[in-house]
Amino acid sequence: MTSIYRLYFAGTADGSAALDIRTDGTVRAVHIDTGPQTAIVSGDSIRCEVSMSSSSQFTANDVRNVLSTMNASRSLANTMLDTPIFAGERLYLHVDMIGAGGTSWAAYATVFVEENADDRGRPRNNRGRFMRLTN
Repeated sequence: MTSIYRLYFAGTADGSAALDIRTDGTVRAVHIDTGPQTAIVSGDSIRCEVSMSSSSQFTANDVRNVLSTMNASRSLANTMLDTPIFAGERLYLHVDMIGAGGTSWAAYATVFVEENADDRGRPRNNRGRFMRLTN
């Protein structure tokens, strides 16, 4: 069974939204959609990121827990994911406003999680992926 999670943020300044995953599973897809709530001020845009990190990773190198990033676009679907996630883990939608400001934006992220697709018997490596155990 697939669970569908929705993150929502609205405002004129940088911010984030968070939610907790209910059951163990595998993230299969992320869809990010944005739109202005007011007239767009010249030069304003938005970038969004869905991650397991409580702080945004827009300008970081060697990023490990980002599921999807959208930069200066209105809609992005990332459907080729195979990322294990456990019940109780938190997902974040980070929003970064670019430009002079004044435009009120709304950002939505829909995350599709296939429940119980993986078990906890396989340990994760430091990149958030499961390792293959060999003898």
